[in-house]
Amino acid sequence: MADAQGLDLSLAAFIGAAKPDLKPTQLVVVEEKLGKVGVTNVQELAHALRGRNERSLNNRLRAVGEKCFTSETLSALRQRVREEPSLRRSRRQAGEVLKGFARETSRSEAMPTSKEGMVQALEDLGLEVSRCQVREMRALLLEARRLSALQRPDLAAEVRGRLGRNPERSTSSEELIRQLLEASFPDTLEPRNTADFERSKSDEEDGFTFEILAPTPEALSLSTLTAHSEEELRAQCKARGLWTDELQSKSKGFLAVLLKMESRREYLQSLPQVQD
Repeated sequence: MADAQGLDLSLAAFIGAAKPDLKPTQLVVVEEKLGKVGVTNVQELAHALRGRNERSLNNRLRAVGEKCFTSETLSALRQRVREEPSLRRSRRQAGEVLKGFARETSRSEAMPTSKEGMVQALEDLGLEVSRCQVREMRALLLEARRLSALQRPDLAAEVRGRLGRNPERSTSSEELIRQLLEASFPDTLEPRNTADFERSKSDEEDGFTFEILAPTPEALSLSTLTAHSEEELRAQCKARGLWTDELQSKSKGFLAVLLKMESRREYLQSLPQVQD
């Protein structure tokens, strides 16, 4: 399928043109991978490739536990975007994007590394989560921050592209964000209480809340951690924000000790503070 400018809107065809060495089965896998972070068409891919910091494509993939693209693949995709006239941004558009990014960077907050920090960050956005793994919570926070920074037209475009429907004018931006998050994280968010939602609307408040069941940190034992594979331990380190390049050469035992210390720190922080 092509638009008026001749752009093939098939994501697989676009990726295949950028990486002709990929087999059809590999293209299907790449499409599924991108779908997990809300990239379902060529325009969304181009937007994701321009993302920075936590909104970059690889960071969004990493947040949901997917393997990152190699620098070679990213370069090939970006080159294909630059070659497509309909995907090029004018100098004015590029300038506006850079100005917006500068404003956003100046007020952005660091990504929390603990469960408690992530829960608090989500609550600051008006979100309350069900019990879920750290990796899922991190992915939810990344996506919620990304969506919250979008303008109304961009949000509406995401709803059309990902949910296949046109949002009504009367639907608030907060409600559109919730719909997108529910589509991306159906097992993480609790069903909304209809009565509470109606009451919040009548009070002119955001109808953008979820039922709380905050995760309780546990101090993990070495025996529990060493039962996991080295790859799983590496994934846990990345999910907790502990990963650095220096850890690449560390042993499984070192990673297990590191995770044990981090889990104990989180557990101690969760204990009630004793007043003198």
